[in-house]
Amino acid sequence: MHAFMSSRPKAAYEKRRAVYQEAYEDHLNWEFTEVELQEIVTFLEAPVGQHYLDGRWRMEAYTNTNTEDIEAEIVKEANDILSK
Repeated sequence: MHAFMSSRPKAAYEKRRAVYQEAYEDHLNWEFTEVELQEIVTFLEAPVGQHYLDGRWRMEAYTNTNTEDIEAEIVKEANDILSK
């Protein structure tokens, strides 16, 4: 793949980055106080926080993989019920 091809998706984000970042930060500042944010950052920077982030990512990935069939069954059954 050429270098210019890999930068194209990034360019789509870059031109919206400031607006996206502002919206995200505004919500964070609405949701959490400065003290709460500092406590969250302290936790996430600590070894237990890093383990939490790594573990959460793994749990999400494994759970999604292990429940695909069940989710498909639920959707199918719900669609069957709705179509009656």
